[in-house]
Amino acid sequence: MQHPLVRLAVAGVLAAAPLHAAIGQAAGQLPATSQPVAASRSRVFAINPLGIPFEVVSVEFENVFTGAFSIAGNFSYFSPDDFTRTSFEVKGRLYPNELGPRGFAVALGLGGVNTRENIELETGTTLRDKTSPSIAVYVDYNWLLGRSDRFFVGSGVGAKRILGDADEFDEAPFVYGTARFLIGVAF
Repeated sequence: MQHPLVRLAVAGVLAAAPLHAAIGQAAGQLPATSQPVAASRSRVFAINPLGIPFEVVSVEFENVFTGAFSIAGNFSYFSPDDFTRTSFEVKGRLYPNELGPRGFAVALGLGGVNTRENIELETGTTLRDKTSPSIAVYVDYNWLLGRSDRFFVGSGVGAKRILGDADEFDEAPFVYGTARFLIGVAF
């Protein structure tokens, strides 16, 4: 079963890309991929403010090493119902347009996920806790906005697999879709 927040985030990502292009063309601006990136904008710090009311926290720091390649660290916390996920991962992101951190990107993430689940037993409730490695793939699109390209907006979708024994938990899925919406600052 998909979480309604994931469906909403995917719909927002799909709607935002054509809208951004249409607004830029209406204003007589060049498409974002043809604008030069400020040489000093190689790092990004961003958070997901829309997830906070839904018990979703995501914080990301990205450093672009070349125009085409970056490394990012991401911390996330997700607590929908009877289980809680906390994860940290390192993402290698490839920007085919060689204008990172702007534009389309694909990424591979490696990290660890802690899953906690409340289990109802005849004797009461018990807590299961397990930390496992994870692997993920992502497709992202980022914008640098403003006169000096300081305001960062990031979006994307992906899939993550937790490398562990799925039989140890009742409700927590071990392969799940992800959605990304971040705002922050590029410096």
